[in-house]
Amino acid sequence: MRRDAPHDVPVRRYATSPRVFLQPSPPGPGAAVRQLLKACILPNLFDSRPPFQIDGNFCYTSGVAEMLLQSRMGELHLLPALPATWPDGKVTGLRARGGFTVDMEWKDGKLTAAAVQSLRGNACRIRYGKTLRDVKIKEGAIYEWR
Repeated sequence: MRRDAPHDVPVRRYATSPRVFLQPSPPGPGAAVRQLLKACILPNLFDSRPPFQIDGNFCYTSGVAEMLLQSRMGELHLLPALPATWPDGKVTGLRARGGFTVDMEWKDGKLTAAAVQSLRGNACRIRYGKTLRDVKIKEGAIYEWR
């Protein structure tokens, strides 16, 4: 790699920048996570910790996906850890184990709609809060949670 290449400049600055030390967390839900993200994640979602590691770049998006959808042992858990600071929202195209794609909307911290598409025709169990539904979705079909 040429030393004067434009893509090399941020890497040199990045590698020589001083470490960021986190201060005690301010009060409030999610304050520690917001502080960590502000200190360690760049606007393009790359991590700011040397050395560059791709797993650090994916950790934030993976963590957000797990807060919104968990899929384990044939069960899809919708909004298992929705932060109080995200009262309203929508997500589309989350992939789940077993060959499922999930879209969801929520308002005031409560699920208002979800669509689960089966890409393989597998059965699954869908959980939201204390409600549990066993469903069999044909390949390519969509199950609507209302």
